[in-house]
Amino acid sequence: PEATARIRVRRGLERLRASMEAAGRRATFTEIEEAMGEKGNLGTAAVRRLERKLRDEPADREAREALVEHFFFAADEARLARHLEALVEHHPGSEAVRHFGLPMAAHGPSAAVERRLRKGVVERPDDPEVRVNLAMHEMFAGLADDSKPIDPERAGRAEGLFREALDLAPDSYEGRLMFAVLLERQGRLAEALDAYVGLAERPHDESGDVIRAQALADASRVARNLGRRRRARSLAEKALEAAALVSGEDRALAPNAVHQAHTTLGHLELARGDVDGAIRHARSSLDIETTPQLGSFGPGTSLIDAIAGRGRTSEAVELLELCRRHVDDDRFRTRIRELGGKPKKRARRRSRP
Repeated sequence: PEATARIRVRRGLERLRASMEAAGRRATFTEIEEAMGEKGNLGTAAVRRLERKLRDEPADREAREALVEHFFFAADEARLARHLEALVEHHPGSEAVRHFGLPMAAHGPSAAVERRLRKGVVERPDDPEVRVNLAMHEMFAGLADDSKPIDPERAGRAEGLFREALDLAPDSYEGRLMFAVLLERQGRLAEALDAYVGLAERPHDESGDVIRAQALADASRVARNLGRRRRARSLAEKALEAAALVSGEDRALAPNAVHQAHTTLGHLELARGDVDGAIRHARSSLDIETTPQLGSFGPGTSLIDAIAGRGRTSEAVELLELCRRHVDDDRFRTRIRELGGKPKKRARRRSRP
């Protein structure tokens, strides 16, 4: 039932986005609430009911996490911050804190959340999840200006917290993954490569295949950036093999690894002068099912830009149109025009019966 509800919410938001694009304006919060509330999902009445419940039981974790998730997707930053602070006060190790709250730190770190997380670290010395949450807060806050390197002081504190968390829980998937991301963002590529490969090689009770596939794909990107082309190729090919083994619900996330692995292989083909081979890998990186990540942030375009730089602008435009199948972002349309193309009109998405 929960998965079905999430699908309905996503479809409601997709229909709203299409109608807002046609109208040339942004949706109001009420419209977003109504879209999320279709067929009895978390709409205005449900939000009010949960908020009433929390007035009587402020430590109710399930209700608080539901509202944090709701206000994250509704882009209501004020109410998100209020419920996030309360969630951190009572449950500083909650997964909802890092999944829906901490990414907001890049847009404006919350001093209240940070204070509460620090308090949680002191009060729960044996809880690795609290340390991962505070480490991620430090990391996201240190990346507030994405055009600049990560703030070294915040990066140093984040590293210490990640290491403490991994001492307490060596098999923490998110701890190891985000530590590898931190190392990569600091430019410590050799260490990041070892961290990603180490994550791929560790046993995982659940979602092992998709974790392995994504870690190998990330490792292939870092190896290429280090100039280790043979290693990068081997890691990318292993990532594709691992992605093919992913089954069940995790199958929906496997395309992320496929996208990254083919992007790496495409860059490697360009490096040895095979532009046609690079274009084939670029198509393979995009001709995949979309994922929550690709549908939110869009595919990477470094390979497409490199192909355009080799004079293959018509193919680059075609590839940018494939990007728009995942998310019809302004940056793709702008780049198409810069390359002399004309963005295709996109049909409005229809809801399924």
